[in-house]
Amino acid sequence: MNRDLFQRLRELETFSTPLEFLSVWDSATHKRNSAFLTALGNSETMAVLRRDQVLSQLRCEADTKYARLLTTPDTKRENLLIVFTGAAMRPMMPLPIFIQALPPNTDLLVLYDPWRDHFRRNILNGELSLYDLPRALRLWVACYESAISIGTSSGGLPALRYARLANLAKGFAFGGAPIDDTMRCLRGDVQHPAFDPLCNCTFAGETDLVLVFGEKNVRDAETAKNLEFVKRTRLVPLWNQREHGILWVFHKLGVLDQVLDLVMNGTTECFIKFIECSEYFAHRVSGKNLSKL
Repeated sequence: MNRDLFQRLRELETFSTPLEFLSVWDSATHKRNSAFLTALGNSETMAVLRRDQVLSQLRCEADTKYARLLTTPDTKRENLLIVFTGAAMRPMMPLPIFIQALPPNTDLLVLYDPWRDHFRRNILNGELSLYDLPRALRLWVACYESAISIGTSSGGLPALRYARLANLAKGFAFGGAPIDDTMRCLRGDVQHPAFDPLCNCTFAGETDLVLVFGEKNVRDAETAKNLEFVKRTRLVPLWNQREHGILWVFHKLGVLDQVLDLVMNGTTECFIKFIECSEYFAHRVSGKNLSKL
């Protein structure tokens, strides 16, 4: 695949819904764009959409350069999943695949970090920081019966911090990358109060925080060590797992829909029990390159 086709496919898989992805497929078919059709047809996203009998009806309701709200028209606003993406601006996988695994009646707010600055600035509408986000999203969140935040990679710790700032019931991080502010401090950059460390002295409220990470991934294990003594925080290691893209691991093992259902609808204890009872999944792929599975 040449670079231009790769970039087109990459952008499509990063920002599109299943319906939007298939609309592009139909357009390429109509235009007889054989090269692009081949790229689309060979993608993991197309394999998932062809396999699934029921496609998600999520559509874009609001869209900015920094966020996208996806909802299903004419349905009750039951659950809202707020996703803090990492540097790749996706939840560790193509967005259509992630959407297909969502539990029913779940809308999606995807947040991007264009400066790769752990959501310190220029988020949502391009003007806010993480500290401003709970107030800015208050009315949106109030429309739903429940709202949960999750973060992947460098979006992991911001998702946990937002959950606590917004007093959500739960916040999840998958493969959370550590935040090292040493260089920023040496440059004299001013740090926003929202980025005071998640520590044991912080008022925890009723918010449960969960970090899922590969036990043999050095950077993610470092993040876990930093969170070890934070109140109401649970660390969930996948033993013998080196992969950083933990959600992609779950997708490849065919349990992503169960994981996301427990994120939205299960208790923290049920979620952790499921992961612990499914540890043989991690052993099945230990030492392999998941991108080739």
